[in-house]
Amino acid sequence: MGSRWDRSNPASAAAAAAAKLSSQYGGPRETDAPYYTRIEVNDLKNRYTLTKSATQQSIYDETGAQVSTKGQWYPDKSRATAADPPLYLLIEAQTQDSFDMAVKKVHELKDSELQPLVEDRSRKFEERAATRRKWDEFKVYLNMEPLRNFNLRAKIVGPGGMFVKYIQQETNTKVQIKGLGSGFLEQDTGVESQEAMHVNIAGPDPSQFTYARELTEDLIAAVRGEWERVQGIVPEVQQQADQSQQYGDMPAIPDPNDKEAVERYNQYWTSHGYDVNDPSFKEWQKQQEEYYAQYYAQYQQQAGQEQTGYHAVPPPNNL
Repeated sequence: MGSRWDRSNPASAAAAAAAKLSSQYGGPRETDAPYYTRIEVNDLKNRYTLTKSATQQSIYDETGAQVSTKGQWYPDKSRATAADPPLYLLIEAQTQDSFDMAVKKVHELKDSELQPLVEDRSRKFEERAATRRKWDEFKVYLNMEPLRNFNLRAKIVGPGGMFVKYIQQETNTKVQIKGLGSGFLEQDTGVESQEAMHVNIAGPDPSQFTYARELTEDLIAAVRGEWERVQGIVPEVQQQADQSQQYGDMPAIPDPNDKEAVERYNQYWTSHGYDVNDPSFKEWQKQQEEYYAQYYAQYQQQAGQEQTGYHAVPPPNNL
């Protein structure tokens, strides 16, 4: 014969638990049902499921026993009192069969997901941190000086981060832009690393690093090509701006319908020894207009000038 504490008999175990709760927290009989018990759920992770009205209604439909939530939840159950016991379920039934089925169902729900609510979160955090620390990492430096009007970091990351995301998805690595000018703040210092800007790649599987490096270097090479084109244009514009200063305040190319402006323009260049009616001069004038329409507005900051109108560059000396 099993004892009253025999866990193989859910109904007996529930009755024993109810008796223990009653002795601990006292209080009068809380129901007139001939069969009832308390099942404590204060420290169960799945107490939210067990205390839902939908769950309790399902038990009633299946067993005919009433299940209700009583007490209150305590993070520290030792703070419970007789007036406010820890969170529990009250099961009430009119027959032994109904009672036994309800108790069995509640224990099944408990056991299906039963985990202590107070988990060792610090241990899990340490395990995750240890996993991260085990990740190998390497750096690929950009080796490109910053240029005005050329956002190096944005070029590497791509629109909406698509370039970095692609490398991550393809190689199962974590890709971040770090170093000076990257905007990435180091966790231990709260500021950018003093290293030159670079792509930092980390991951749990070093076998993926070769492919990750290849993709990263291909990306940097593509950006470098664009960076070199911009770098070549900046000195050219600066040189032309410096040359233009030798000619003083040069007039803008006039509107053909503005006769006075055309006359002033022609007089200016004539005074510098140019034949404004020469086809070569007119061809130069056209080229300058097209050239600056494309480049001057974009790189005026590098030239150190504020664009208030169209400024021509002196025509070739062979005109």
